[in-house]
Formats: sequence, structure tokens, C-alpha cells
Amino acid sequence: NDDIDEEFVLKLHEREPGASLSPIHINLRGLPGELLTNVAETISESLGSEKPNFCVGIPDAGIPIAEEFSKITEIPELRVLAKGQSLSGRQIVPAPFSQRGEGRSILLVDDLVTQADTKLEAAKAVEELGFRVFGVAVLIDREQGGATQLANKGYRLFAALKLTEVLRFYVQFGLITVQRYNQAMSYLAENK
Repeated sequence: NDDIDEEFVLKLHEREPGASLSPIHINLRGLPGELLTNVAETISESLGSEKPNFCVGIPDAGIPIAEEFSKITEIPELRVLAKGQSLSGRQIVPAPFSQRGEGRSILLVDDLVTQADTKLEAAKAVEELGFRVFGVAVLIDREQGGATQLANKGYRLFAALKLTEVLRFYVQFGLITVQRYNQAMSYLAENK
């Protein structure tokens, strides 16, 4: 909503409490069925012809997307990740009593990537279970370093959209003001 002048906390604030708050809030949780299907289809198109053996949603936002992605692609969805707690905050860990991967490939599915902290936690967790990470698939890359962090660790990112593309679309069609667009673009330039 363009009338809201709020700033939002991201996971990176657990590690860097002094980091600038984001003027951009993307909430893909609780999407209605048809829209969730569109999100999953868009993500599946970003993969191309290669397919993993399994997919898994990163808790919590990625789970409904992975469920729908599995229905569309017929790639089996597994529930092998859980949220845990560590001294540094919340963390993605292997779910209790999860099946073993035995070297099979698994795609991590989530709503978006900012920095790759949660994605890297999820990758480590599935690797501990014996899976090979096929890649990470998201609807939106916020373009704040997550793609580079994943690449540096050898993981592919399949992002259907880049945040700057979404913002350009929104301003072009009057869904946000030029002022809000400029504010968001300044924030992204300063927080890559």
C-alpha cells in the first residue's frame, strides 16, 4: 500500500541490528488458491527443463508454495525442514525423523531471497540428511546480495522476478508513486 510510510525488519537484522530498515515489504503468505498457483507456475518456469528428484518448502513461507509447485510439476514434495532456535536466533534445521536423501537432488523453494542466510541454513540442513541441493527457487530476488552469496557457496538461484523489475512495473502502472519508487530504489542501491 503506497499510503503506508513504514519500514520493515528483515532476517538480516538478527545478524546486523544496525542495518537500514527496508521500505519494501513483500508478503506472499496466505495467498488465495489461484494466486498461489500462479506463483508456483511462475517459479516452475524459471527452472527450465532440468528437474530435481524432490522439492521442499523453507518454513514457513515456502511450504505452501512448494506444495503447489509439487502439484504443478509432479516433483514430490518432502517435509524435511523445521524451524529451530539457536543462540543467534531462529534457524532452519532438519526436521525430526526425516527421510534420508541418499544423494538425490532436492530443490529448496521459498517466497523470496534478500540475503541468503535462511537459504544457506536450509541447504546445510538438507545436506546433513544426505540430499544434494539442486538449487533454490524463489518468486522474487530482492537483489540485496542473496544471489551472490548462494553462488559463492555453489548453489544456483532460480528467481522468477527481480525486485527492480517489480518496482518498475508498479510505478509504470501507477500502483506506487514515483516518490515511493525512488525511495525503494535508493534503499536497494545502498543495501546491495
